[in-house]
Amino acid sequence: MFKMTIMYKAIFLSCILFILAGRTHAQCSAGFSFTVREDSVYLQAEKTGTDIHYLWSFGDGAGLSTTDSTALYIYTSPGLYNITLYVYDSLTNCYDSVTKQASVQF
Repeated sequence: MFKMTIMYKAIFLSCILFILAGRTHAQCSAGFSFTVREDSVYLQAEKTGTDIHYLWSFGDGAGLSTTDSTALYIYTSPGLYNITLYVYDSLTNCYDSVTKQASVQF
């Protein structure tokens, strides 16, 4: 009886470890929305969390690395700018990027 109890516990623990090892996380996907007001662009990343790192490229040579899902950037001249968001989730070791074009007129 003692050997059978140990065997059942070992099988149970093996099943738990298998389930945890096979656990999947949500697919990492970069996305953001933005609002332009005169020379300023307000940005909001769609993917948020405590282990998310954001790198914003504003299309004029400037960038911002942060763990905050929001950003504000002020342009020095009007124009069309390609804004790119790079997202890295350190919990799942997942990364992605997306680019959108903003028209800044002031």
